Amino acid sequence: MALTYGMRAFRKIQIGKEATRGTAVPATAKLIGTLGMKETPTIVRPEEDRGSLSKNYRSTLSSVLAEMAFEGDATFEQILYFLLMGVTNGIGIHPESAQYYESTGPVWTSYLTEVTDDDLATHMPADGMTATVDYIYIGLANPFHLIRVTMGTAKNAIASVLSAEYSKGASVFGALTINDDTKVAGVTLAKSGGITFSPPSDWAVDTVNGIADKYWVRLKVSVTLSATVDVAEIDLIKGVAGVQQGATAAYLWTFSPNYTESNHQAGFTIEFGDNVDCWEAEFSLVKQLELSGAMREVVKLSADMFGRQLTETTFTGAITDPTELESIVAKPKFYLDDTGAGIGGTEKSAQLIDFTWRLPTGLVPIFAATGELCFATVSEQKRAAELEMTYAFSSDGIKTEYAKVRAQTKRFIRLSFEGTLIEGAYNKKLVLDGCFQYDDWDKLGEKDGMDIVAVKLVSVYDPDWTKEFEVAVTNKVVTLP
Repeated sequence: MALTYGMRAFRKIQIGKEATRGTAVPATAKLIGTLGMKETPTIVRPEEDRGSLSKNYRSTLSSVLAEMAFEGDATFEQILYFLLMGVTNGIGIHPESAQYYESTGPVWTSYLTEVTDDDLATHMPADGMTATVDYIYIGLANPFHLIRVTMGTAKNAIASVLSAEYSKGASVFGALTINDDTKVAGVTLAKSGGITFSPPSDWAVDTVNGIADKYWVRLKVSVTLSATVDVAEIDLIKGVAGVQQGATAAYLWTFSPNYTESNHQAGFTIEFGDNVDCWEAEFSLVKQLELSGAMREVVKLSADMFGRQLTETTFTGAITDPTELESIVAKPKFYLDDTGAGIGGTEKSAQLIDFTWRLPTGLVPIFAATGELCFATVSEQKRAAELEMTYAFSSDGIKTEYAKVRAQTKRFIRLSFEGTLIEGAYNKKLVLDGCFQYDDWDKLGEKDGMDIVAVKLVSVYDPDWTKEFEVAVTNKVVTLP
């Protein structure tokens, strides 16, 4: 019988965004690049007095952790995955209104306290929620793109499909396409999970039951639910989503992390293998993200990642190579300004030789009592972006920058990379903005006979700018596949 050998040429990486972090999902897209993946076990081998020269008799596996390292060209499309896994997936907040509309009567009841008190004993009763005519209304003063539902003891057991509508203003609601992760085998609200969607471009504030100026989503079911259904908690995620810029095709994704609340980075399931085997790691997050480039080269992206564990699986089928994938060329415009309000105002032309933008994300896996060997959740520690650059040592303001080192003056830096035209005045673009202070200014070096100087800066929070750093990507991606 002939053996089948794993072939390097058949390796591939596939990825899927998890509706609930830590719950593995089928892949929906391919990643183009290279990946190293391994599981790191914690093994305990106790020292024991056994009257023997043998050092080890017993061993115990006490924990597991998946570790991954990705490398490839930075593209205007794929970079979104890593920013979602490492910077922010939006801010987790409570709704500002949570109402149940019962068509018999009709009766309106607010359950805002019950679904925001972090107490599973209190809940919104969706008991026997009548098909197509009873609604759960959720309102917030800002757009959001995920409704995280925590079910209580009583869950729905009747096959039914959840659907949603959004407010368009003037008491008009439109159909909203959702992904329902609360369903089990066609039964909605059968488990805790996320209800995700892309914020519509015509979403508008409205008044519902006397509560004004909210963006509303209302949920209904196709078949009447079980007699007792407890919706214990409702949380929302607002923030990162593609915002339409042009008439049809240009979308802006902005990653601006919060500093007083958790950023709830998105968990992804990553599949990796070859023609012989495939492994997957759920709850995959970025530990460190790096973008680097020198002039006339392609910007490189590397990411050190971790996930809960490695599980042997099979590749999700029928996923084609991405059709829209453009590498980012290192031909940035470099801006250096004194204030956040003026960032991007003063271009330093022909001054930048090379750069490395690095973000240790501060994400740490937390092992807690769950009856499993893998981590339960993550904590978010303090972190700062790092920027290493090589300047051409010139009279155009660069030589005077050294005074900013001693004074520890804040420097507002923008690196702007532009790609091909999408439509109208919109090109594909990556913009790295940050408030920095110098951390190092090296001795004079030389490149092709020209004096250069290598510098290192670290990001700092600026209360007037209300930011530390921000990443913005313009591309044709409406929503991640």
